[in-house]
Amino acid sequence: PAMGVVALLNHSHGGWEGFETCNARMRDTRVAPRMLKHLEEGDVLLADRAFCSYEFCARLMEKGAHFVMRLHQARHRKLDWRKGKKISRNERIIHWPKPKEQPATSELSKEQWDALPAELAIRYVRKPHTSRGGKKGWLVVVTDLLDHKKYRPDDVGELYQQRWEIELRLRDIKTTLGMEKLAVKTPDMAHKTLWIMMIAYNLVRSQMQKAADTAKVKVWQPSFKAI
Repeated sequence: PAMGVVALLNHSHGGWEGFETCNARMRDTRVAPRMLKHLEEGDVLLADRAFCSYEFCARLMEKGAHFVMRLHQARHRKLDWRKGKKISRNERIIHWPKPKEQPATSELSKEQWDALPAELAIRYVRKPHTSRGGKKGWLVVVTDLLDHKKYRPDDVGELYQQRWEIELRLRDIKTTLGMEKLAVKTPDMAHKTLWIMMIAYNLVRSQMQKAADTAKVKVWQPSFKAI
């Protein structure tokens, strides 16, 4: 079967921090728990709404890491903005209760699941949003960064908007470096090739960071391909 890759990129400089491999048919969210070992206390994970589950958020908080994600579509459909503690017109604190039953997709033992907190305090930040189809509505971002004075709502919303940069970095890796298909025959060689690609990519990113510092521009402005 084809092999899929879930990667963790450092948004501050674009470097590739780590990866996990899986069957290409497996959803990224099933692989996400394996990525927890690459995160440390104080890190902030920026991810799309597919990763926005009670269990994954609880495990991030358990490590002392934080998150900024878009609200999962299943929760968004049931969203009642009148509920929870009002912080401002576009901010609320919502408490997520622990699911009554452990999800079938969970890889935790019963003891690990039982040890997760009974509820999570989550901050919702919403901002006007227009979908690709032109439909206007609200984009709701969730985070465990509850201090609205230290982490202002506009900053939280802007940080999530920068998530698109991750897609561009993945394009650099897959397309520019030619990683969409690996010409290898064994899983072992595939993993070795991935490590070589990660080293090569990070070396290029380090040179881009030096160039950005010299030119006094943001690290995202230089072109990966041109550099």
